[in-house]
Amino acid sequence: MARYQNGSVRSAQRSDAPTWVYQFQMTRSDGKRVEHKTVLGLVRDIGPSEKDAWQEVDRQRLRENANQYQPFRGNPTTYGQLCQHYIQNELQEDQSEATIEKAYTTSETYKRILNKKVIPRFGRKSPLAIEPLEVEKWLREEKGSEGARYHGVADEGVPARQFAEVIGRRLNVPVVSKSREDIADHFGWIGQFFAMDGPASSEWTRKRLNWQPKEPGLLADLDQTHYFAARVASVA
Repeated sequence: MARYQNGSVRSAQRSDAPTWVYQFQMTRSDGKRVEHKTVLGLVRDIGPSEKDAWQEVDRQRLRENANQYQPFRGNPTTYGQLCQHYIQNELQEDQSEATIEKAYTTSETYKRILNKKVIPRFGRKSPLAIEPLEVEKWLREEKGSEGARYHGVADEGVPARQFAEVIGRRLNVPVVSKSREDIADHFGWIGQFFAMDGPASSEWTRKRLNWQPKEPGLLADLDQTHYFAARVASVA
């Protein structure tokens, strides 16, 4: 029987924003031990101490998830093992052997949903024992009130100038200001959207669903190296 593991937490510097990361060991179906990492959220949101990070680990039930990644050979027998098999074979950073190649952000989103939502709910069940009505009920709970609309956003208003500054700095190109009159000539039809002010708030969503955004914000996410690696390499 596999030993129970707590895993570990560490603070990692990501896009100028310190982030708490939870990591643990998992055994693939070929017997190889590999490290699995899950982003908990920003240090400024969770707290500066490891105690704060561990409280977030338990709030997200990640220790339970870690111990559902048990070694197995042959065909998966639980839904958690089926998810583990999918993560190992289809959601790795190298997508060259994936059945359908997915963007990095898509793979990370899928892994986050599986680890934080799906596995805690269905991981110990046999795949064939999960009833459609049970899944429908879970989806309704995840969606909240029927017919309601929720804004799952952390940033309420990010100026377009700040997006341009991140892209310009990453690509080492100058960023210049354009007047409203020049926008249409420079950007064409899409220029009108750069001039629009459309802030969105998730205050009601947070209160209604008892939800708090934990992932990096728009600018922090845009400032990730992998978005610009191919471009920088081609320029070099």
